[in-house]
Amino acid sequence: MFQPDAEATESFRSLLMSYGCPTTLIGVDDVATAALDSYDLIIVANDTKYLGAWVDAQSVLPFEDSGKPIIGLGQGGYDFFGVLDLWIGRPNGGHGSRNNIEVIDPNCSLFSTPYSVDIPENRALQLYTETDHIGIYLWPTIPETVTVLGSEVNDYGYFPLVIEDNRYLLWGFTESPLKMTEEEKRLFINVVIRASNNAW
Repeated sequence: MFQPDAEATESFRSLLMSYGCPTTLIGVDDVATAALDSYDLIIVANDTKYLGAWVDAQSVLPFEDSGKPIIGLGQGGYDFFGVLDLWIGRPNGGHGSRNNIEVIDPNCSLFSTPYSVDIPENRALQLYTETDHIGIYLWPTIPETVTVLGSEVNDYGYFPLVIEDNRYLLWGFTESPLKMTEEEKRLFINVVIRASNNAW
């Protein structure tokens, strides 16, 4: 995880560790010397946006070369995926402050395995008490390489929760677990576990 915000970093680490997910914190400046291919999953944090870390192909090369699945959080993840020229990266999104998603497929195993997430009948799932977010604009055609998991509520064209190439997942919300609901914490852990095991 690459993030300068100590409080947010610790909240993510604590959440992951509480569910038995060993977590190593690596600063942006240490990426070049880190053995990224020794990990199961890489998480690029929202706050890397403040460091201007993702500016060209060279800056993301160690991640690409690792071959590992990557979760991008919020603006930092969006910027990162943009440098990779992915559909789920900058500039293909819109910014807002929604704290929920509309679940695309309630029967998708992401919402039940390994932890059950209670999806309301209207499929509007609140994830945070408050947060900013990025929704990837994919309308009217969703590319074959992209799988959409959650759209903005009542706005199917924008997707804050989306996967590309079964390797890159954008979690388009900017806040840390300090403002997550309990349902959302379980969903985030499902995302982490399934991404780590390429279980898409």
